[in-house]
Amino acid sequence: MASMETGGAATAIGIWYQSLGAAAALTPNWDFRKGLAPNIHGEALQPYQQPERLRVLLEYFDMDLAITDYSGKWFVQFKVTGQKRPQPFARKEAREVLGNATQAILLHNASTTEAISGFIVASNRPAGKFELIANIANSCRASGMTDAFVAFTNATAPDALFEEESDPNSPQKKKKRASKVNRTKTRTMHSLARGITVSKAAEWHVSVEEATDACLQAMWTLRFAEADPTKLQVSVNSWLSTWGILPNEYERYTIWILGSLQHGSRMKKELSETAIMQDLLGSGAVPLTPKHIWPSIIKDLTRHQLTDPPTRQVIGEHGLPHWLLDRSKLLQGLPDSFIEPAPVVLEEVDTQTIRPATEPRIFALVGDGGVGKSILLRKLFEQIAGTMWDWPSSTLINDGKFLGCPVFREPEPAALYDFPNLLMKWAGRRQVVDDPINRIVHASGVADCKAAIWFGFDGLDEISEDDRSSLARQIANYADSNPKARIVLTCRTDHFRGIQSYLDANHLLKQLPIDLFTSDESIAALFKVTDKNLRLNRQNIQRSEPIALGTRTAMPALAFEASLFDESIRVPLFIGVLRRLYEAQELEIIQKASEGDLDSFKFLASEYLFDSCERIERRINRDYVTRARIFQSIKQLSLDATTPSMATSAVWINICQNHLGNEVQWGKFFSMCMSSGLIRDLKSNGAFEWKLPLVGDYLSSINERASW
Repeated sequence: MASMETGGAATAIGIWYQSLGAAAALTPNWDFRKGLAPNIHGEALQPYQQPERLRVLLEYFDMDLAITDYSGKWFVQFKVTGQKRPQPFARKEAREVLGNATQAILLHNASTTEAISGFIVASNRPAGKFELIANIANSCRASGMTDAFVAFTNATAPDALFEEESDPNSPQKKKKRASKVNRTKTRTMHSLARGITVSKAAEWHVSVEEATDACLQAMWTLRFAEADPTKLQVSVNSWLSTWGILPNEYERYTIWILGSLQHGSRMKKELSETAIMQDLLGSGAVPLTPKHIWPSIIKDLTRHQLTDPPTRQVIGEHGLPHWLLDRSKLLQGLPDSFIEPAPVVLEEVDTQTIRPATEPRIFALVGDGGVGKSILLRKLFEQIAGTMWDWPSSTLINDGKFLGCPVFREPEPAALYDFPNLLMKWAGRRQVVDDPINRIVHASGVADCKAAIWFGFDGLDEISEDDRSSLARQIANYADSNPKARIVLTCRTDHFRGIQSYLDANHLLKQLPIDLFTSDESIAALFKVTDKNLRLNRQNIQRSEPIALGTRTAMPALAFEASLFDESIRVPLFIGVLRRLYEAQELEIIQKASEGDLDSFKFLASEYLFDSCERIERRINRDYVTRARIFQSIKQLSLDATTPSMATSAVWINICQNHLGNEVQWGKFFSMCMSSGLIRDLKSNGAFEWKLPLVGDYLSSINERASW
């Protein structure tokens, strides 16, 4: 195979190497001040770890690359060969490269006072004659002389580096033989430098001595880097992947990058790695790695508010509110893993017909209205984001564990297919990002069977039946065709039954049932929601005796005669109402209700009712069906259905006609009352029960609020 030298920026590997600063990616040991001309091998492909990233400039004067770091500027000459047995550098090649370095140093010194740290020859060939120069420089440095550079200048130069004429009878050769008799001085490194530059000084518009001094500087600071082209290309390809560039695009981006760098070279413009890619992808472009896109992800999460009272902004600047009870155990191992056990295969069963165990990709949080499905969904997404983000300090975790990008989407049929636009925003691209999941996979190195993206859909029960069915089918198809996607949804139990078969069409669904708080959970939630400021009388609380450290203790339990408050605090939605009142300085009412005061409890029930009316108003979304009319309808319901368990559809129809202007069908109104957490369905054509005790009694005994 013929030798292929990069020379300037001629071959692909040279472009890969120099254009993207792969020299900087070779190893973190580019700090030559710590050693004497070490070799830099391609095996160590870690990114540069110094405080300032290297900046690169293609073809800096007559060099392939100039690198600026914290110590100054390094000139780099690339000499990469495709030979199976690379040959060492010969005398002529070494002198040519040193001449190039001399010109670069002269032009640099003429335009700036910036320090020159060194000159690097980067190649996959043996050092050859370059090693002779490095050995002399190393010897002078190690001698302990006061001025090692002066010693190097006067050191004897190897004859193998001097120019010799091939024709012994040439005039030049005869002249040299004639003068050799009279020569008394040994040839030094100074004379070697003079011989390399004397014929070029005039062309460079400098004196011979200036050219000689620059050449001496190049030889003194010479470093040789062993560069493996294959490993360099792998390193650069890996870096390109962090920008979401796919393997089949590497070559295309190489061409684009070359054009950008050549333009920068003509303009004498230094380009950082980021600036190179921003020139191609957009002025605000960033890599697709968590380090760069996570602030945008966090911003989207914190901006996504619940539309329903009482808890609207669940994920705040520092994550979930401290007063929310952690129920993440209901997530059954999410987000880290959720692997179904493999089925037991009996010998007599045809194993070809058995579908192997598959990790679910669709997770449905299913339960009645008001049991905390929406909060739990946000808890999951807070945890996913928290693997890369420290919520208390609002900072990135540098060594975090990437579990995928969490993003909330509105439950709309086209929501899944808008992700390319969202990724365009996160990554600051000027164009829509196609194949977004694959790009995240390559950028973040997502392992097999792991997630790259988590979509959250809250409230599938709140959209129309047609839209719900359509979205369910799209979710199933999307999950089936995107193994790295995870989709988490919330839905009320009755509506979930209608779409369960669609979601599980490809056997990728896992249902996670969500219910009311247990008794212990409700007490824990009560104390958290009041910041432990709720006072409980001795007769109303049972306290556990102190036991050994590490042994689980029982939660305090309320023990007053009436159980109304006990039952109510099992409803997560009611706990949210208590928090709103607590923040409004209404702790005393909560205190009295917890002690069994019925009037105080009725007040709490009224607050719960008013929040429910607002939730119903939003779900129905009709101008005529306002909170005030909904309240009047519910109030009338309590009068018409004094025994809710005996109510019929006729009661609901009458209410919808007389109080809601027949703007909503009774079935939908009934369903909205359920999803808002106001009633429970008794499965008997209109029969129900109040989800919160005393709501019915309260409604029967009050007058309409003055503001309504």
